[in-house]
Amino acid sequence: MDAHNGTILWSIATPNNSIAYGPVTVANGVVFVIAYGTPYGTLMALEAISGKILWQYKENSSLAGGVSVVKGCVYMGTGISAMVDAYSIGGLHVDAFCLETHK
Repeated sequence: MDAHNGTILWSIATPNNSIAYGPVTVANGVVFVIAYGTPYGTLMALEAISGKILWQYKENSSLAGGVSVVKGCVYMGTGISAMVDAYSIGGLHVDAFCLETHK
């Protein structure tokens, strides 16, 4: 959104029109958003300027919430309690996606 006039600069649909109700994380010009899916969710990395999908990762368990980015790595918790959604799939663990550097 343009901070000066409120114009929406870009918008993107989530996979299968799933819900993206968690917080987004922005780091180094990339927007990270989790598209909650039942029973599976998708982590999307979008170019902040254009909204272009840079990459996405479909997880084999439910996703909800946001991600953390530290020193070039994106950390994402997976699996949510069945008390939140009867269709959610467990598999409680943390995934890390790290940029590979070449010297």
